[in-house]
Amino acid sequence: MTRSYPTKNGYTLWYYEGCTQLHRGRFLGQSLFVVGRETPLEKLFKRSLLNEASDYAKANNIQVESINTAELCDQAVLDVYG
Repeated sequence: MTRSYPTKNGYTLWYYEGCTQLHRGRFLGQSLFVVGRETPLEKLFKRSLLNEASDYAKANNIQVESINTAELCDQAVLDVYG
């Protein structure tokens, strides 16, 4: 896994372009796996799905990032955990 750093609006995501409202809801403080962030292959996984995230990353030769929900677009977090 690699660690990159967010902008003032959090980590940017391919499928949530323009979403600047960071998550501050009930999943605050948790994290999720983002595979292939900022690419058309981007996919988000709950923390409990590490094996699936890893398999997807290996199959597509892309990186996995573990990102805190506070640094992600609210809608992305809700789509994964909600």
